[in-house]
Amino acid sequence: MSVIAVAKKDFADARRSKALQGLAILFVVMGVGGTYLYTLLPTMDPELGPVSPEGLYVFLGQISALFIAISAVVLSYKAIAGESESGSVKLLLGLPHTRRDVFLGKVIGRSSVMFLALLVGLLATFGVATALLEGASAVGFAGFLVVTMVFGLVYVTLMVSISASTASTSRAATLGIGLFVVLELMWDVVVFGVAFVANGFTVPAGGPTSTWVLALSGFAPTVAYDSAVTWVVGFLAGQPPTVPFFRELWFALLVFAFWALLPGLFGYSRYRRADL
Repeated sequence: MSVIAVAKKDFADARRSKALQGLAILFVVMGVGGTYLYTLLPTMDPELGPVSPEGLYVFLGQISALFIAISAVVLSYKAIAGESESGSVKLLLGLPHTRRDVFLGKVIGRSSVMFLALLVGLLATFGVATALLEGASAVGFAGFLVVTMVFGLVYVTLMVSISASTASTSRAATLGIGLFVVLELMWDVVVFGVAFVANGFTVPAGGPTSTWVLALSGFAPTVAYDSAVTWVVGFLAGQPPTVPFFRELWFALLVFAFWALLPGLFGYSRYRRADL
């Protein structure tokens, strides 16, 4: 019950600070604007072919990933570091809450804010998609929504874990932004560096195209999200995609579990042993 009490307080704090409203507006603008832009693509480039609800979800997935990642950093970097820096964590831990309750409660509270904002934004998106596209089904939309929420949960957990690993909000922000840059903007460079070292500090002939290198490319959360959206949307439309194993749903779920659990255990371990 302590976990739920912490989560409820965290959710209420986010609502009072207008974080929930701001995120909901952001996702409405992103989803509705992205849907309208998608319907214009054939007029801008006829070679793209006709639009479809399945194509819309894959298109929105590529936009949503960046918005969700940035939102998770902003929403979560102060989650625990802010309490530690201000000293309010002593009052919080003075109540019948353990550090585990605080960590899990913060993950649930911040994820609930992300979920509700995504739900509002994507329901508005589905309304516009139904009006502009033929064949938009609730089942396909539900699949896209679930995968998107799982991705949001992974990123929030990752950022709360970073917040738990330090008592400084500036350090938490720096680490969160740094990890965002590595995962979202420099992952290809990381993969190439690993392939370069594995190939004896030389550039692999023909580029890094071996299976394990391609699988490593898919280990970024955003790439896994794109794979999961493509696979689920295709499956629900009766056209499951034929893709390599590192683009299948099970591999994407494995990547999600990795980025949620490993940083989570590290962050909680640091928080549990920290001198507050």
